[in-house]
Amino acid sequence: MEVLRYSEKIMEDTGDGDHDILVAVALLHDIGIRQSEEILGYNNGKTQEKYGPPAAEELLRDIGFPPDKIVKVCEIIGNHHSPSRYDYAELRIIKEAGLAEALQRTAESHSRELEKRLEKQQITAEEKEIVLRRIHLTTNMEEGASKADLAIEAVPEGLEIKREVFAQLDEVCPRHTILATNSFIASRLGYRRCHPPPG
Repeated sequence: MEVLRYSEKIMEDTGDGDHDILVAVALLHDIGIRQSEEILGYNNGKTQEKYGPPAAEELLRDIGFPPDKIVKVCEIIGNHHSPSRYDYAELRIIKEAGLAEALQRTAESHSRELEKRLEKQQITAEEKEIVLRRIHLTTNMEEGASKADLAIEAVPEGLEIKREVFAQLDEVCPRHTILATNSFIASRLGYRRCHPPPG
């Protein structure tokens, strides 16, 4: 529901998009997880994009959702993890809302982890606050990476989207920045960062 809340806020701020489509996408964007896990035993961004649209289409047809809007909802669900293939305001909004929701979860996770350490007397209350003040969350890559010494990508598993992220990082990061991945497909990325010596 957080993705829906963020989506509606973004739509209100920008005035873009169709509200019915946005609500449907926000509620159903991860509908492919269950089918993926039942069929394959796992799920990731790619499998969610494969199994999500048919499941969403069936559900939306059953409730009498407008057919022309079903097409767009399914196209967005089939593209919400990978580089955008459609110039839809609703797709842009759902991706931005997903990032905002992920940042919220990240902030809550940091706080919980530090609270556990505080309870175990591994850190003091002052140290916890110092650490939290040093963490800056953003959905803007340039803002987050333009002064980074180390950048670690953690986007959904998929060569295309990971290569796209590395290309973007290469443009915004300083020359000395180490680009890294937490991916098990790292050896298949085929990405090497090469710059001529300064001067």
